[in-house]
This record gives sequence, C-alpha cells and structure tokens, in this order.
Amino acid sequence: MTKRVLRRRKLNKNASLRALEIRLMSLPDDIIKVCDDMWLSSFDMFDTIPHCEMMHEIDVRYEKNIDNPILRLYRVCLARGMQPRGVSSVRVRAGKRLASLPAEEMEFELFVGTHNSFSKKKRSVFALAPEDKRYFDNQFKDQYGRNRDVFS
Repeated sequence: MTKRVLRRRKLNKNASLRALEIRLMSLPDDIIKVCDDMWLSSFDMFDTIPHCEMMHEIDVRYEKNIDNPILRLYRVCLARGMQPRGVSSVRVRAGKRLASLPAEEMEFELFVGTHNSFSKKKRSVFALAPEDKRYFDNQFKDQYGRNRDVFS
C-alpha cells in the first residue's frame, strides 16, 4: 500500500487580494461606513501611516510583494467616498505596540484584520476570507476540477 502524499497549495497573493477588493466593493454602504474617519489597524502592517501619505504608499505597494489586505481596504474606502484617518499596526513587542497612536486617537481605532488568539482579536468582515483565496494550481480549473483553456 502506498502512502498518500498531500501537496501544499501555493497562494496566488495578487489574485487573492484582487478577489478581496471585489468583495469589499460589493459590501453594502452601512457595513463599510464604519471605516469612515477611523484608524484602520491590523497585524499586516508594521507602521502607522496617516491619510496624507496613504496615496503614495498605495501607489508604491499596489500589486507588489509588499501589498496587503489593509491597503486594499483603504483603497476601496477612498473609491467609495470615505476618508479613513490612516492605517496602523496592532503588533506588540516587549509589551509595547510597534507603531502606537497618540492616546487621544486610540478611540478611533478599528481592527480590520484576521483572527489572533493571543490578543483576543476576532476576524473582521474586512479581512481576507477563505473564499477570497486563490491558488496557483487551481487557476485554470472549473468547479469540477477539469482543466479549461485560458482563452475559451
């Protein structure tokens, strides 16, 4: 009897982020309105970037290896007419936040990342969901697993 070998699938990051962006654009206004005038925070970021610098950051990182879901959410917010205050990191090292906001701004922080057990943060509706993930090996297969021609 031969041993069954499971192959790990490789995530297509750009296609996954594009699927996330499309899903976020289709969210109803009452759900996405919570991002207006808030600091968007996640474990995906390592820094605090205010609104005045965000367009430059989005231009530099868009569809590159350093692109992430929080930047895509920020881009969707701008496209839908909302203006968040910026993005910030929730990461903690040695008991201190890596990129902390001023104390008066902490009440305007909105966690938009994935689940984290250590900090007791729950997954947000704005985070990359399993249905958003796209893989390289399934890129040209239909729902029945049949190979399809790219141009048909």
